[in-house]
Amino acid sequence: MTSRAGLSALVVTLLLVGLGWVPATRAAFTDRASVDSGTVTSGSMTTPATPTVAQRSGTGLTRVSWAASRVGTLGGVPTAYEVYRYAGATGGTPVLTCSVTVADGAALACDDPSRVGGTVHYAVRATFGDHWRAESSRRTFAADRTGPVVAVGEPPDGFRGGANALRREVSRGCGSDVPACGTATDAAGVSSVVWALTVVGTGPRATTRCWNGTRFTDQPASGSCPQAAATTSTTRDGLRWTVPGSVEDVYRDRGEYTLTVVATDAFANVTTTTVSVTAT
Repeated sequence: MTSRAGLSALVVTLLLVGLGWVPATRAAFTDRASVDSGTVTSGSMTTPATPTVAQRSGTGLTRVSWAASRVGTLGGVPTAYEVYRYAGATGGTPVLTCSVTVADGAALACDDPSRVGGTVHYAVRATFGDHWRAESSRRTFAADRTGPVVAVGEPPDGFRGGANALRREVSRGCGSDVPACGTATDAAGVSSVVWALTVVGTGPRATTRCWNGTRFTDQPASGSCPQAAATTSTTRDGLRWTVPGSVEDVYRDRGEYTLTVVATDAFANVTTTTVSVTAT
């Protein structure tokens, strides 16, 4: 049977709790109920808004950014944010892609370092202490992982014939005295086009040589000819490119000529195209 003194103490304690005079604690909970923890409750930890997702120019990495969420009623903020990638719009196993520890001046954004293709879904999870978590709804996103479309106008891949005929063909197709030309197009924009042109001669010239824009040089000991930037001009949907030099200087000797063109778009996607012709 409860004594009168014990009952009085219980009443006083309940009054103190009700009035908020009980000292704050550091209790942590994972449920969404309003469990008291001094000035913070799990029920007062707001769910982050759905993040914004975009692809970064130059790197092609996927950037996830979000607005700050709140904890408690006195302007508290989460201690950290974590960004998760899911394969589906619901359910599934989350993949932690990046995280941000909250500090003065910290940007509420981070990059997914994995250049994943296809459609994925991103969510932001706010954390407070060791146990409180609140996760946003998911944002659907499909990154551009397709490289530019590269077309080699001249020389025509697979050509086999006399050097004079090859020079006439290239001059007619390019419309100017250049040894190679073509286009590179991409919806995101083409950021660069580079090339390498080699020839393997016949007879005493049966070595691999590299065109450097003005003349042929011996292939370096590394075994590959260096790439050089193409001369470009803007078209409606990309770039027109040409290789510097003259058809007379390039297609002068008999041999197999190989042209490699590498185009990169605004999101760092790369396309490599190679054509070969033979002058007999």
